[in-house]
Amino acid sequence: MLKRTISLSLLCMASHAYSANIIVTTTADEDGTNPNACSLREAIQLINGETIRDPNDPSKEIYKDLLNSTAGYGGCGGKDAVSDVFYSAIIDLPFGKTYLLDSEIKIRRSLTLRSDNLSSDGFGSSRRDGLGVNNPVIRAVGRHRLFDIDDDSLEASSVQSVIIQQVNLEGCAVTDPSVAFCETNGGIISNNESLLLSTLRVKGGRADQLGGAVYSTTPQSNVTLTIVDMQDNFATNGAALSFERPNFNIGGSYFSKNNVPAGSSGVAIHVREGVQQTNSSGELVPLVTTRTGLIADSTFYKNDAAVID
Repeated sequence: MLKRTISLSLLCMASHAYSANIIVTTTADEDGTNPNACSLREAIQLINGETIRDPNDPSKEIYKDLLNSTAGYGGCGGKDAVSDVFYSAIIDLPFGKTYLLDSEIKIRRSLTLRSDNLSSDGFGSSRRDGLGVNNPVIRAVGRHRLFDIDDDSLEASSVQSVIIQQVNLEGCAVTDPSVAFCETNGGIISNNESLLLSTLRVKGGRADQLGGAVYSTTPQSNVTLTIVDMQDNFATNGAALSFERPNFNIGGSYFSKNNVPAGSSGVAIHVREGVQQTNSSGELVPLVTTRTGLIADSTFYKNDAAVID
């Protein structure tokens, strides 16, 4: 009877799973080289998963989930056969640290990237400290953007949700102010999904053409800014933001020193009517020209560009 009771107790304990976030433990930009530390790049790749050949049909590719695999990826995730942990698609960055990226990171799946010390409003001990003063920082080293957000699906209904909360984003011009541009379009982020930026700073993006900080690439993509300090970004048009479709929501944000070339007609927020798209069958998708953008309770100060076209 005692043996049976112990067996039932162990069974109940084993079935009690718990959820855990992915914690980045190194500021180094590592990619599978150090199993003893979890980098930002590895954490995102853990959530992305990978594409492998179908063992039953080598001519086909299938998706392999890494997030809750035994092996994990690099120094992130992974668990033994008896582990009850279930990893969620939330990445925590220790506050007050700077993470340098040697090349852009592709984000293919929905995730949340956030500070591990979320405050109520993102300010320091007082509002005089300024927005994002204690936030962790992600900074580009070299001429490239930080993130390319795209699940590579041709289906308009396939939209991933990416949230970046209380993590400051810095483009390549922060490291090298003399650089002409970081990317052709989207100096800090190229977005083809649903992107939410909350309580953070975005600065130092440079684009040769569109979207000094963020370029939203297709009609189905959208961007929401909530309490964002968008400063010192540059592009030929859309010094701060550029959209192929007017699908955005901006609230409580601050735009300053976002510039376009001298004498040009460029603006801080550039909106085009849309680009021609095709669905998975190759059929043309009608252009969307209705404006669905909203700007509320936001300030534009000392930008060398008009606000919006």
